Amino acid sequence: MTIEDQIRDLLAKAEPLRSLPDDEPAKVPLTAIVDEINALRAIQAADAAECPADDSAIEGDDAADSEGRKPGRPKKAD
Repeated sequence: MTIEDQIRDLLAKAEPLRSLPDDEPAKVPLTAIVDEINALRAIQAADAAECPADDSAIEGDDAADSEGRKPGRPKKAD
């Protein structure tokens, strides 16, 4: 089961609790569900940070280094 599937299941469990008044004792489990969803999303964000989705950013860095200057720096005057 993927993280997205787990989040979807937790959202389905939380849906009936969301409509309850805030002071309703039956709404207490909603806090735990929200905490679990946040933890899963943090894991998902950490995984996304480790693996860049687009390799073009990496290739762009190599191209700038091969010219000996960084992007945005003006060319040397002749």
